Amino acid sequence: MMNRKNKHIPGSNMLREGSRIILPEQRQALMEHQVSIRKRERPILDEQELQHISVAIQQSFIDRTPITIYTYSEFEDIPHTGVVERIEQQTKRIRIGNNDYIYFSDIVRVTAP
Repeated sequence: MMNRKNKHIPGSNMLREGSRIILPEQRQALMEHQVSIRKRERPILDEQELQHISVAIQQSFIDRTPITIYTYSEFEDIPHTGVVERIEQQTKRIRIGNNDYIYFSDIVRVTAP
């Protein structure tokens, strides 16, 4: 059997190139594994942190000052920046800016920009 040279990759031959193939099932399993490694669990907030979040939201609503609210996601916290426009006690959500409705249960932290 003759080793053919690969003109695109110097120093390699075509006989070994076939061993670099990844089957679609293998690729999918590898991608799912990488995603599962990066997943995070929802943080449990203590009473002091919940109080801080509540005060910051009320302060933004009353003073019309912008804040950044971070909501939980499996991979990273999602920031929402703006002024709290509306606080809905019955539905347990707030509206920040003109469009974003955020449920209280999704909030993990609040900062002032």
